[in-house]
Amino acid sequence: MCLSGWVDGLFCIWTDAVTELSVLPDNFSARLAQYEQQAEGAFAENTRRALRSDTAVFLAWCEIQGRQLLPAEPETVADFLRDQAAAKKSATVSRYVSSIDHLHRAAGLSDPTKSNAVKLALKAVRKWSGTRQAQSAP
Repeated sequence: MCLSGWVDGLFCIWTDAVTELSVLPDNFSARLAQYEQQAEGAFAENTRRALRSDTAVFLAWCEIQGRQLLPAEPETVADFLRDQAAAKKSATVSRYVSSIDHLHRAAGLSDPTKSNAVKLALKAVRKWSGTRQAQSAP
């Protein structure tokens, strides 16, 4: 099952590598396939691109760190956010939280980003960055 790009007219959000993980929740592929069918046409191209990119970054980090992508533990997500804060702006790190949430909901899993560990890590990232997000001119 392809989870990235266009397949038979269906836009697939997530990477093929996600389906190759050794430990997946029951019916994981079926849940994502169903979600992708339901979500067809619902997202802008930039949203789909961000979901693909963010998931790939999180997947690569999990593989390097020897952590489980799905379902991700709250501490895994919190550690990921702290690691990313060293090189990424807080807005990007916040987007990662949204993408991880989205992936878990699509798979029918509980959302680890709602935990105190993740909320506190994100708050710390925003504090470390020490800069406000620049607003676009109206």
